[in-house]
Amino acid sequence: MSEILSVGGTPDRAAQKLWERVSTASQRVASLLENIPWQTVSGERSRAELNEAGDLLKQAASLLARTAAREELRYMRLERNARTASSPKDTPTRP
Repeated sequence: MSEILSVGGTPDRAAQKLWERVSTASQRVASLLENIPWQTVSGERSRAELNEAGDLLKQAASLLARTAAREELRYMRLERNARTASSPKDTPTRP
């Protein structure tokens, strides 16, 4: 298990719970899709459902791409600030 270190502010528990919810839903979608045999999938009803699911997944991917880009920048900024704060300060040497 990895250790999580908070590098700035208090954690947003509501956002973390939503992340877990999305992750669980994503895993469920992947599992369901694996159980649909690609070789034999057919029929108007299946096509309509798969088309609708595909459209919804495209929308979800678009939303998550925006979130990922924003959160990646935030994380990089916090990580950089944490490194700067933990690195030893240069002290002038006296002759």
